Amino acid sequence: MGSGPGTHGTTTRLAPFGTTIFTTISQRAAARNAINLGQGFPDEDPPQALIEASIASLQAGHNQYAPMSGIPELRQAIANDQARRGRERWHPDHEVTVTSGATGALAAALLGTLEHDDEVILFDPAYDAYPALVAMAGAHARRLAPPAPGFRITRDLIEKAITPRTRMIVLNSPWNPTGRVLDDQELADVSDCCIKHDLICVSDEVYERLVFTRPHRSIGSMPGMRDRTIVISSMGKTYSCTGWKIGWACATGTLTSAIRAAHQFLVFSVPVPLQKAATRALNDYGTDWDLSLSASYGTRRDLLLEGLTSAGLEPIAPEGTYFILADITGLGDDDDHAFCDRMLETVGIAAIPSSVFTEGGLGMKSMVRFAFCKPQALIQEALDRLSRLTPRIRGDVR
Repeated sequence: MGSGPGTHGTTTRLAPFGTTIFTTISQRAAARNAINLGQGFPDEDPPQALIEASIASLQAGHNQYAPMSGIPELRQAIANDQARRGRERWHPDHEVTVTSGATGALAAALLGTLEHDDEVILFDPAYDAYPALVAMAGAHARRLAPPAPGFRITRDLIEKAITPRTRMIVLNSPWNPTGRVLDDQELADVSDCCIKHDLICVSDEVYERLVFTRPHRSIGSMPGMRDRTIVISSMGKTYSCTGWKIGWACATGTLTSAIRAAHQFLVFSVPVPLQKAATRALNDYGTDWDLSLSASYGTRRDLLLEGLTSAGLEPIAPEGTYFILADITGLGDDDDHAFCDRMLETVGIAAIPSSVFTEGGLGMKSMVRFAFCKPQALIQEALDRLSRLTPRIRGDVR
């Protein structure tokens, strides 16, 4: 028998994480009719051809379960797309698994490969799903904090954190929320540590096409890394369809077996009509789409960078993703949560306090994350509002 009402609530593994900040901020933004530069979803539809492809699939009777690993034509399209962009060549039948978004791929990867009490290295600031999924798997996060504003990952930083229980490194490049695109030296350092200590690398690459300064390189393509890397990506960010939740994991056969062992009991399969549309996207929207996407978001990035600077903040120019970190101390603030509250209540702009991406807010309490995956007119309206946010006088009551 339980010892009281508290024993019937959220498990001790998940209770510390509470409700995700993205849910909280988006709810508050909607309640105040604020401009939401917090949660990273585009305010635009995917190409009409993709919508029509999903409708055609529904009307053609594709309304039952898909194969657990994904429909064959989508797995082939994913493999072809990876090869087209110079990545590893993955076998569509044995090394590609279609999941419920990238988060579904991450969950399956961690639940399928981690043992109880394993340790997983995360780099802060880290997407908030990572530590929660590590906890769900019964493992422990070792959170490393490369110093701002460079956020460079080094071999020395990693080596000091590795113990006999270390099983995995989770990598995110392009990196949400920092905007970093890891360079070849960083990828080499991570690779060398993985090989030396026999570690798995889970590589979250959902922003792989949203780059501005240099191309993204997958760590799975580094020497010696193919057999120990799980490469994860999705449709949502590239084709403005985050609500479709179509993602995938590419990995060698042994790791794919582990991923599928968990995936089959998480969701089993994802909607066939949306998989059909995803196939169309990967087959028909190639290099020209990628270049157009980067150019469009690059223009929005520059607009937001200039506006944040004019408003008195100190933004860090991102190399990839569609997020900008900005230091708020120029407006007299040093608490990211308080600043986001003040900005939302006084001028109607929602953003994300960056300390939520860290363990205990380490090094990030004076930074806020803004999303620029919005129409230019909406970004400009947000900047006009932000210009009316007066600096806080030191000593103000919060």
